[in-house]
Amino acid sequence: MATTTFLNNIDEDKVHQLISETESSIEYFVKISDQVLDAYTSDLDDIMQKIYKEVVLIEYPATDVIEKYFIELSNVIYFMSEKLERLGVYEDMSKAMMQEVFNRAYIDGQTNSLDSKTKITVAELTARAQESSKYEAVVNSIYSRSYSVFKSKINSANTMVATLSKILSKRMQEMNLSGQVERADTRRILNE
Repeated sequence: MATTTFLNNIDEDKVHQLISETESSIEYFVKISDQVLDAYTSDLDDIMQKIYKEVVLIEYPATDVIEKYFIELSNVIYFMSEKLERLGVYEDMSKAMMQEVFNRAYIDGQTNSLDSKTKITVAELTARAQESSKYEAVVNSIYSRSYSVFKSKINSANTMVATLSKILSKRMQEMNLSGQVERADTRRILNE
């Protein structure tokens, strides 16, 4: 006889309802998070989009186009690094603000418990402190996620710079080889 467990007795309608409710509840926060991220990464996103269109999608892009984007992307990454660190400050400060509100609520709960002679458990104090600091936690989460995504974009951009560099190096080698072949042909013809 099979035991009824959660995994073999899933209420699919309930799961879909919760997913729908979650998506509609967090829509505002996703929008804000996207705005924060876009404010920091739009320059990088723009150049990566151009590289995608003019280098990645093209079967054999022109060398001067690759050189142009190699230089532009390297330059943008330089300025993005400073922006990343600035966003890191926002992440750190929002975390400190969240912790401050949490701690204040926790200590106030302890103080109120002592004054009223009602014993409040650690779990209750923690739950109250978390409830008091939920908005600060959301703001910290937005900055934290934005920082992580931004850092990932910079890492990807650095990988693209390395890729463009390899393409340029390969093309230079090909040009040198073809130049050597041409010089050898010219010498052979002159010697005849």
